[in-house]
Amino acid sequence: MKRKIEGLLNVFIPLYSIVIGITMASCNNGSQTAAVSKAVNEHSQKNKELEPVVGAKCPEGDSSHLNITAYKGISFFTENTMRGSGVVHLSIDQPIDILNLDKTIYGRIVPSIVRGADGEFTDYEINLPETVIARQIIPHNELRIFEFDAQSPDQDSTHLTVYINRERKLILKKDLQYSFLSWNDYIKSAFVTLTAAVQNISIAERKYLYQILEIKDDSILIRSVPKPACDYIEDYKPISKWVKWRTDHCKLIEFNFCY
Repeated sequence: MKRKIEGLLNVFIPLYSIVIGITMASCNNGSQTAAVSKAVNEHSQKNKELEPVVGAKCPEGDSSHLNITAYKGISFFTENTMRGSGVVHLSIDQPIDILNLDKTIYGRIVPSIVRGADGEFTDYEINLPETVIARQIIPHNELRIFEFDAQSPDQDSTHLTVYINRERKLILKKDLQYSFLSWNDYIKSAFVTLTAAVQNISIAERKYLYQILEIKDDSILIRSVPKPACDYIEDYKPISKWVKWRTDHCKLIEFNFCY
């Protein structure tokens, strides 16, 4: 009878046959239904980790650690919440408009070449709120870094979807120079430090800078970096260990780049 029911369920059969089959097999299939439901819920939860609700906010701790720089009256902050599927880096050599989802103007960044006694440098006029939360914005001429949490560029043929102040914004792709890294690739491109939220580490281990050797879901294999690798390194002790680097969409580590 079980084979007959399974055979019937593999083809399109009249509705009354399905009802009879489900009724007869309900006792035996109860655990299987629960397992399928659990798998669906776990899959949904995993997707939710990669795409937090717009406006979501992780515990930030000391906000001074999240303040990156100030430029012409605008304070730029990063955040512990990871949004989208990775980070997009913009090379801004022409004016770009940042749009709301309804395509109205949210902000604008306009570069210009300034000639001074020490030569030429790039200056930016930035029309954005006085406080900006993004992955990493450092407009100063020495660095010129504009990085935003973003959806994969493959999702939209005409616009990038980026996150500014915890909201989705659009940037037209046409003539735009950009590169994109998934979250795993992005954190591998950085040195990291461990925050107090990382479990099973000592206070001393929080002083060191680490590179990431391997990533497995919420855990990373890290190795401390010696002083010659970066001018910012003050302390070093050889350490290699696995640590948990995120909880859902909240990162527990800080990104560092030797600019």
